[in-house]
Amino acid sequence: MIMSTLDQIKVFLEKIMCKDKTVIACVGSPLRSDDRLGLLIYDKIKDLANNNISIIECEYGLENCFTEIVAENPATLLIIDAVYNESLNPGTTVLTSIENIREKISLATTHTIPLRMILELIMKKTNIKNTYILGIRAKNLDIGMHVSPEIKKVVEDFAKILKEIITSCGK
Repeated sequence: MIMSTLDQIKVFLEKIMCKDKTVIACVGSPLRSDDRLGLLIYDKIKDLANNNISIIECEYGLENCFTEIVAENPATLLIIDAVYNESLNPGTTVLTSIENIREKISLATTHTIPLRMILELIMKKTNIKNTYILGIRAKNLDIGMHVSPEIKKVVEDFAKILKEIITSCGK
């Protein structure tokens, strides 16, 4: 399963996030331009956490919130992060399961410890049944605070979608 339209992604996220305990891990580097996108989404949704959905800020990489994810012991882990893949246009969004990362596509996140390695460790320490990656293709990974216009739009769109889903799950 690889999804890339907003409508496909929204429908799928509604199904998985309202069903079981979910952790949304928003990953990013605050000083690397578009790599901040996960942190920007976190800032927009952090106050919506509820009994079923936890929202965690993972500055500088998923490995830096390992303990928090393990403590939550979710059934589902949704990772939001910037990705860099030459075959994708900046701002392109891809939602995929960890199985597809291993077998069908190779999304290179912008962090130093390989994503697969961190996920395998998390999965050994928890009862996670499903792991998904919402990857947004970064345009600029230079040192700086400027976020590209394409990325700002995707951040706004996904923050809105996640707000709607989290709010509906909490009812």
